[in-house]
Amino acid sequence: MSFPAETADFANYLQRATVNEKEFLRNILQHVQERAPVTGSPTVEEIEAKLPYIRQISSMYTAPSNLDADGNLKLFVYWHLSSLWLIALADLQIMALDINAINQYLDNFVPFAKQCFRGSLDIQVEARDKVPRGSLRPYVLQRDRGRCVLTGRDAAVDAAHIWPFACLNSSKAATAMNNRWHVGMRMFGAHRAVMMNQLMSSAGDTEHIWNYITLSNDMHKCFDNGSLGLEPLHDAIPNSTIRVRVQWFMTPLGWYGQRQFNRPVVPDSEAIRSMYAPLSHQSNTGYLDINLYNGIVESGNVYRINCETMGNRDRMFKVLDSRWQLACVFFCAGAAGHNAEDLDKPPGPEDTNFDELGREIPPAAYYDLYRDLC
Repeated sequence: MSFPAETADFANYLQRATVNEKEFLRNILQHVQERAPVTGSPTVEEIEAKLPYIRQISSMYTAPSNLDADGNLKLFVYWHLSSLWLIALADLQIMALDINAINQYLDNFVPFAKQCFRGSLDIQVEARDKVPRGSLRPYVLQRDRGRCVLTGRDAAVDAAHIWPFACLNSSKAATAMNNRWHVGMRMFGAHRAVMMNQLMSSAGDTEHIWNYITLSNDMHKCFDNGSLGLEPLHDAIPNSTIRVRVQWFMTPLGWYGQRQFNRPVVPDSEAIRSMYAPLSHQSNTGYLDINLYNGIVESGNVYRINCETMGNRDRMFKVLDSRWQLACVFFCAGAAGHNAEDLDKPPGPEDTNFDELGREIPPAAYYDLYRDLC
């Protein structure tokens, strides 16, 4: 079995696929290839430990339905397998057993992950209004200068929860989280699970400014649906600032077992172009000027978020980092237990421009690693 080269095969794929905004997708690929390796690149020891399990998981995808006409892995399957480096070793050991083990793992994981993203999907949790307290929303908007931290838009913006208001704000929600403690331990490990429990397990813990960021309505919907991930960068930053890298995740379509994944809500073309405008050097994007002149865009898809104080920065970094880890595991596990036919399903007439392919490809460092070692 051969694996596709990054640029040539992707370009060929776009030529034969019915996909809008082809040039935009090529720009995303170019951007991923040229950017610096992500902070969380696996160490040599981690690679050696994870490699046998990644190979074992990969062996499950040799069925004809996972291959294209040339005998190569279908591109969507390949991207997801490339991202297995992001999953914790304990998770890989579980997923490498067999497809049934993966599905059993997801039976516990998927409801918990969706609840963490959206906040009102567990029957034990009474969904509440997601609008922050009257005094908090303007404070969040003031901190972020009334603009979306990603697009720079100053219209149709709102204070978005990093960890949802309805999920962890009440005593019932805390009880629901504790009932799924084994899932949290499996996803994050003991240290992170304890840390998140300390941050978020009591009533009112999400009603703090460090658990909010200002997002446009489009970005807010993507964030709540797990289509958009914010990776906080673990580097020394002066003052109370967090640098985050934006990642887009493909959301599985169709059926998984007896549970149907909802179609992702995607941003409009202008919103996405404004985020990636520096890549294609577009001069006709008004939002680009707003972003650059106000210091929101640092480079490529790396953005700065202000946090008021160092104490708020520490808490905000922790909740962003935990949600980022959750998004990575959800993304990888969702594909591992999903039928490749659904992942490669052609866009239908009801799909929007970015519904099928408008997600950023996994980091080039992991992509190359998977190709070279597996």
